[in-house]
Amino acid sequence: MACCLEGVTVMQGPEISGKNPIGEIEEDLPHAAKLERVKGKLNKNKSTEDGIDSSFVMWEATFHAIKDAVMVGNSHSTITRANLATSLLFGKSLEEVIGQSCWQVVHGTSGPSKD
Repeated sequence: MACCLEGVTVMQGPEISGKNPIGEIEEDLPHAAKLERVKGKLNKNKSTEDGIDSSFVMWEATFHAIKDAVMVGNSHSTITRANLATSLLFGKSLEEVIGQSCWQVVHGTSGPSKD
């Protein structure tokens, strides 16, 4: 996804698919062993989750501190994230920007530019 407006960066984000958060548990284990394995994985995931939460907060603060407008979109040109500079530049709240196509926000058109 590209944008022709100076000072605006539009990036295509990755497609995200779901994954079992505790991973695979061997089917041939006795029930009690499976429970212990799941408990161990959940505890490990909890500490990993806490680290991810902290990293996300730092990433989000950095993202919103960028002075240029930055939008992240999917393969359909739908904006999935935008920073505060985007909101200021286009005079729209982030809630109004997210979910719109980049051409709706940037150009105010109903479709991509012919250029």
